[in-house]
Amino acid sequence: MARYDKNAAALEHIIAYCDRTDEARLRFGDSLTVFRADYDYRSCCSMYVYQIAEHCNHISADIKEKYANIPWKEIRGMRNIFAHDYDAVKINRLWHTMTSDFPVLREECLRILADLGYEYSPAENNELLAEDEENWDMEQ
Repeated sequence: MARYDKNAAALEHIIAYCDRTDEARLRFGDSLTVFRADYDYRSCCSMYVYQIAEHCNHISADIKEKYANIPWKEIRGMRNIFAHDYDAVKINRLWHTMTSDFPVLREECLRILADLGYEYSPAENNELLAEDEENWDMEQ
């Protein structure tokens, strides 16, 4: 686990939340029709998108510059929409982001992580997310 490197930790979180969107699609249904009809499904995935964008903010400028093929600014922009203008979220765009953009983002983050000398471990990352969720409870 790369907890001691800010960039690696952020990348691991992004990968894990990409995985969670896939898990939600398996649970709720891998269909835009179902996604459009189910508010809870959209809300669940919206939180994952928000978290991905939030963790992109923790990646250093030099990493963002080196891996400029990733649309860091646009990802951050999505976070701002979710935080400040949720009603402006376009359901079709969100679906496309989850089903088309996140798989690419996930692979790019894995590549960056490897370039930084870290190996991604889904099991360890699930533990990290569980710790994050426990912290949510403690902060209330």
